[in-house]
Amino acid sequence: MMKDYLPGTESGLMEWSTAYFLYLEMHYTEWNVAKTAVDDLTLAYTAFATAYRTYHHPDTHTPSNRLIKDGAKKAYLRVLRVFNRACLIHNPLVDNGARRSLGLRVPSPDPTPSPDPKTYPVVIRFVALGAGWTKMYFRDVLSEKSNAKPFGVHCAEIKWGVFQPGAQYPASADDLPHSASATRSPFIFKLAGADRRKELFAVLRWENTRGVKGPWGPDIESTVIE
Repeated sequence: MMKDYLPGTESGLMEWSTAYFLYLEMHYTEWNVAKTAVDDLTLAYTAFATAYRTYHHPDTHTPSNRLIKDGAKKAYLRVLRVFNRACLIHNPLVDNGARRSLGLRVPSPDPTPSPDPKTYPVVIRFVALGAGWTKMYFRDVLSEKSNAKPFGVHCAEIKWGVFQPGAQYPASADDLPHSASATRSPFIFKLAGADRRKELFAVLRWENTRGVKGPWGPDIESTVIE
């Protein structure tokens, strides 16, 4: 079994995270990593770091604070691993030197080169979660029932934007100002409450494990934000 790149102790994890975030903050824009994803990860780490320091302080070293710390650590590691897989480990803009500086495992060459994506993802439906948050389900255009990605595909690239009702609607992916990636369906848009009643537009394409991108879907899908 390959050794985990994360330290096995909490003190080691804290030290690792300090160096990791310093390097990430300096370079994530170069790698086209969305600021919202970095913010979500930073929020999870801050919660763990605060709980860790609280528990290890002599005045607050209590069983209840240990439970809070353990829960915050679990949540942080879950967000961290998803973020690293989606944004860094398979990102062609992140070279192996940067991965080593981040403390990540350097991926070994793929013995079976993944094919260039020929198909594209389509939006199946949007589900309003309230307060502006919207869930988007998608799957491959040739898959009628399964949400599985085509062979060799790492993620779906998403271009999206929020527009006022009645505004000039986007005609192509180039007209959508925001980008994100999703390794699985559904994807959640974490929009502000002020965006309610505006229209959300999105279009997707596949990206394989070598960073090669397929065609955009022919239709830009939309929904009213609730």
